Formats: sequence, structure tokens, C-alpha cells
Amino acid sequence: EVSKHLKPGSNTIALHDIGGIWNGRIFISTEKPSVYPYLGKDMNQLWMDWKDWLIADKYKQWASNLGGMRQVAPNQPIKFMAPIGFGTDKWLDLATTYGGWPHFTGEGIWFFPWYKRYSYLYGLPASSETAGPAKNVTDQFNSFRRIFLAGLNGHDAVFLTQTYTRHPALRQWWIDHMPVIKQLGKYDIDGPQVLLYRSTRAIEYNPMRPYPAAGNSARAIQNGWNWDLGRGSLQTLGHSYLYLDDKSLADGKMYGHKLIIDSGNETFDAKALDDIVQWVKSGGTFVTLPFTARSLLNEPDAWKLHELTGTQVLGTRQINTSKITFAKDQTLFPGFAGKSFDDNGQSLDWVGNNHNLYSVEMQPGENAQTIATYDNGKAAIVRVPMGRGQIVLMGSAFWRDAQDRMGIWWPKELESQFLASLLEGVNFDKALCTTSDKQVWAQPYRTNNGLDRVTTLISWHEDKDVSVDVSLPVDHKPQQVICFSVNGIKPLDFKVENGAVKATVDVPAREVVLLMLRDSAADDALAHWWNHQTKLWKPARVSEEDFSKYAQGRWEDPTMDLMPGWQFTQNQPHDSWLQASGKVGSWQDADMGILNFSGAEAGKALWARKTFTVPNDWQHRGGTITLVTGAWSGPQYHNKASLYLNGQMLHGPTPTTTTPMMSRACSSP
Repeated sequence: EVSKHLKPGSNTIALHDIGGIWNGRIFISTEKPSVYPYLGKDMNQLWMDWKDWLIADKYKQWASNLGGMRQVAPNQPIKFMAPIGFGTDKWLDLATTYGGWPHFTGEGIWFFPWYKRYSYLYGLPASSETAGPAKNVTDQFNSFRRIFLAGLNGHDAVFLTQTYTRHPALRQWWIDHMPVIKQLGKYDIDGPQVLLYRSTRAIEYNPMRPYPAAGNSARAIQNGWNWDLGRGSLQTLGHSYLYLDDKSLADGKMYGHKLIIDSGNETFDAKALDDIVQWVKSGGTFVTLPFTARSLLNEPDAWKLHELTGTQVLGTRQINTSKITFAKDQTLFPGFAGKSFDDNGQSLDWVGNNHNLYSVEMQPGENAQTIATYDNGKAAIVRVPMGRGQIVLMGSAFWRDAQDRMGIWWPKELESQFLASLLEGVNFDKALCTTSDKQVWAQPYRTNNGLDRVTTLISWHEDKDVSVDVSLPVDHKPQQVICFSVNGIKPLDFKVENGAVKATVDVPAREVVLLMLRDSAADDALAHWWNHQTKLWKPARVSEEDFSKYAQGRWEDPTMDLMPGWQFTQNQPHDSWLQASGKVGSWQDADMGILNFSGAEAGKALWARKTFTVPNDWQHRGGTITLVTGAWSGPQYHNKASLYLNGQMLHGPTPTTTTPMMSRACSSP
């Protein structure tokens, strides 16, 4: 508030800054700062319209381009590079309509499970690549573990094979890890799934930076970035998970599943709220966070979910001001009955900001059960039966104790215990894989052919090899258990006790170990394989738009791709090789690129040539025709090379440090 410091007419503002860096904006206004959804009804709507408009035009253009691609290639899957800016509902719609799949482009920097775990409910695969080539083995391990933790179907190791083969340590790493790497893409998500509701529309509408000093209307609004239990918490328990967006709810993808846990949606779409309530009435369990559905998209502080359950919100309260005490007769959280805990949960982002800002006091309705209370007797956790299901309203996140490090939220013991108790209390299925070591995380899958259950074991021990006991529930003894690791492919000794496979597995530091448990007969496996194929392959929409205009006039392609259709030999040819054509002698066909893949012997000289025809009208346009050779990253030649055109040398032997992009002007075709 600076009103008393202002004067009519000219005013002067001054800043003494140590360091010389200013980050952000500075302005003066007659309106008190506020953020969505506290802008007022009209401004809220304008904010949402603007955010929607930013996406809508992009969506329209993508749809047009994808339809045109389908005209050219009706059956080839299309990779969507980093479609996060769309919002999940939009890229899911495009992917299912035009036959695409999402691809993450920053693997290793942080953990990004969303493309795979949103898209699985739609039968779509997902893949990734690193933001750049690994510089060392540590970088390689960071991406390696996150790829398998997310359950991806594939990974692109950028940019070239030589990026790794010419680095001795990385080359050896890839050789050593082939037993594990070659399994990627042979299996997919399987077993009971905890559903996590994470609305990307709510994230899209959220302000980037709050003004907490201005009061409640400008505080931080919670969203799915900082309360996501699929980024570490569930993995400590061996449970698998999938994500729901507003589109997933509207499409009914939650039916057939038992449990949804909110992932930080303080603002809710009214339609999404109704979809969840109807699913609960059919027999599901929905678990909230303290601020879940506090506001509708254009109605702040509505607390509509609490209203629908007959539960009154009495107000918010600061954390660290009370204990949470569980009722002695409650059974929703086995092992917590009668116990007390400080209300001081932490949800710390990567820079250490705590997003657990407040707790909520509640007054339960007639049919509700108070599970836990604050010191003043007000309800902190309430269970509300609804139809054949139930809603668990958690007014406190005392149990939350996790911090984001490189995209993974590392939970401490209380959080893992609380979630395990919750899953037991709501009668959720047992985890299909658990380990005796909290830093070795297990996740369940099944091979695409249906024959084997797959368990990935991912070690977060950075410098310690461990032997862990694993438990894999089964209804009959499997034929075999095979272990895939950096140590090779080996049968694993096991026994069956109390309805579970028990085995001890050696897991080296930073490694991924795969266990394949053969438990299905051929008939069952065939049905699984067929179901997997029908999920992946669907008719894709082909655009009826006329794209022929883009091949004419100013849109006409001014380039000719010279990569395909070369011939090469590693036997010294006659001098006439510079101009002669025809496959005579030892010449072999290949596309220009890594010719070792086409049979060329590594480290041995080769000669390559290509015959091509220049369009007639190029000669009549005037100017020059330019031949360009270049590489995406680094030099295009990794040894000395000479380039000729129609027998004329364009450049002589180049050193290995040749400039990445070279151009030569040619006066004739």
C-alpha cells in the first residue's frame, strides 16, 4: 500500500540493487493484486478465454497438419514431440483421432510419467529422448532409471550412435546394459491401478506467480505439480498408477477401477466434479487433499464437493498449530487408530518451497464418520458414504513429507506408511511386487505376448550394491523366473510361500533389474496379445483438405533430398567411379548415413556415389544452385573426406574438426 507516499503529478521511484539483476515486473495500480480464480467473475472468464484461445488455434493447425500427414502415410504412427503445452485433453484427442503418441524430450533432467500414464487408458504408447546426449555415465544412469520407472514403450538415444560409441565409458555402458535395454517395448502396464486425478486444465488456468503479501485472493493456488503421488510415493509401495484428466473423466475411463486420489486440483470443473460423484455412487472411493475442489472454475471458495457430501467447511487453519488424533474405533486407516501426529506436513518443491499452506476444519453431516480431529475437536479427516462408494475428505496433509529432486518426489517413512494404511483400509488390491529395501522401487507389467509377468526393480542407491527380498503374489507356481540385469540373463532361484513368489535379487547401485515370471498358458497369452494389439491399432482420420496448393508457387519445395539411393564400395575403384553409374563389381546399395549399418566395415575407407536428376526449370531460374552438407550435432564427417560433383572436387580431404555446415555453389546440375 503506497497511497500515502504518492503525491499529485511527478513521483520518483528508486532502487538500490546488490547484484544488478531484476527478475519480474514492477507496476503501480489502483486495483489490489489478485490471481485467478479471485479476479471477479468477468475477469475470471476473460482469463480462461485467453488461455483457451492460446491452445485452440494451435490445436486447429495441428489437426490440419496431421490430417494431411495421414493422406501421405495412412498407417504409420505419428510421434508427437513434447505436446505438454496443449493440455492433456487436446493431445489425447489428436493422438486418438490421427494415430499419434506422446514423446517426452527432456528425459534424465527430471521424471515425467504423465505421457505414458495418461495415454495408457486410451491404448496409446509413449516414448522419450534426453534433452541432449549424455555427457558421462552419471547422466546415462539418470535417464536410464527414469525411462524404466515411467514404464515407457521406447526411447530415442540422441543424436547418433557415434555419440556414444566414440566415448569409451559410454560405449561400454551400452554394451553392458543390452540385456536390460533390449526388453524395453516388450511389455506394458498391468495389474490394479491407483487412479490419480490431475487436471491439466486447472494447471493451465493457474497463475504462474502469486502475490501472497496481498492476502488470500493473491495466494498460491494449488495444482497438480506439487501433490502428485505418482512421482515417487506409490512406487515405494510397489503400486502402479494411471492419470485422469477432465477428458478421461468425461470419457468414463475411471469405471472398472476402485480408487481415485486427487493430485492437487484446488480449482475444479463442475462437470469433472459431477463425473467423479457419479463414479463414487457406482462403488468407487475418492480421496481428497485439504484444498481439493475449494473453487469451481469461476466460483472461488465454493467448497462444492464438501457441500455435496453434507460436510460444512468451518474454515482454514495454519499448519503447525495442532495435533491430528485418529479415532480409536476407526478402521479406514489400520494401524493409526488412537494415534496422534503433528499437523506439520511438507510438500517441498525443488527449491524448498512448502506447498502445504493450510489445513481445513470440517463439521461432518449426519451420515459421515469422523476419522481424525484437531486439538479443538473439529474434524480433520471425514469419511462420507455415497451410494455404493465413499469419499474421504482429508482436511490435513500431516502425513505429507516429500521433496522434489530432479522430478522425483522422495517420500519419507510416515508418508509411505499412511498411504499403505489408506490402501489397506479401502480394500485396494495388494501390490503385485514389493521389495525389502525402500530405495529399490518395484513396478508391475506384463509382456505384450501375455506369457510373462514383468517386475522392474530400480535402485536409487548411488554407490551401494544391495541384495533385496522380493515378494510377487501369485495364484499358482510359475514355470520359471528369469532375471535380466547388467550381469546378464539368468534363471532366478525362488520359492512360493503364502501365495507369493519369494526370491532374493542382487541389485547393483543405480541399476535397473527386470524379473520375468512365466505364469500364463498359451491360450491366455494369446487373448492378452490380441487385446494389446486391438488397443494399439485403430482407424485414423484422413483429412479431406486439399493440400496440393502447398506444392505449387511460393510453397513449392526448393530442395532435393540427396540422402536416399547411394551406392558404396570398400574396394579401391577405377578413377571413372566419379562419374560412372550402375551397380558393377562390389558396389552395394545404401542410404547415406551410418554406412556401418549397411555392411560397411568400421575403420576402413569407402567410396560412395549417387546419380540424381535436377528438375529442368531449375536451370532457367537464374541465380545459383547450392549443395549443402551438414549434421544436426557435430561434424558430418568423422574422418577425412572429399566431395565431388560431376567429377569436379568441391572440397579436398577434410580434417575431423570440419565445420558442421558447409555450402558450395554450383553453376550447373
